[in-house]
Amino acid sequence: MKFGERDLEGALAWDKVKQANYKTTNSYSNFADVVYKSNQRVLNDKKFQKINEYAKWLKKNQDQNTYSLNYNEFKKESNEKSLQGKQFKEVFKFKSNITFNAPKYEYDLFKKDSVLKGKRLAWHKNLKKDIYMNEALNVLSELKMKKEYSIVKH
Repeated sequence: MKFGERDLEGALAWDKVKQANYKTTNSYSNFADVVYKSNQRVLNDKKFQKINEYAKWLKKNQDQNTYSLNYNEFKKESNEKSLQGKQFKEVFKFKSNITFNAPKYEYDLFKKDSVLKGKRLAWHKNLKKDIYMNEALNVLSELKMKKEYSIVKH
């Protein structure tokens, strides 16, 4: 779907930042398996299927650019779209059992900045409702590092 600034009439010009120089690694012993399992979970999950249906419905409606000039016909088409849209009302209702916490250093900041605390709490509440975050965490929990690799902190 086209919904970014670049798709708007009169969008600002943009450029690219030079790509960083890096070497790819193959750090995980089960990467392909984890990707496959994730794809299978997403393909077989009713919520993801409904989200996909919704995206297709939105795209179809976005691409439609002709409307009847007959008021009754236009109203009928609008009502049909509205009824179709209602089937997707529950599409993004999701809640995980995952608990999100702020980093320890932020707890001292919360005492001084109640706005920051409120923003973090709202963010964590929204993360619990994010089905994509839930799947991303499933993927991360399944990945296994190869024995010859170790995590290096700088």
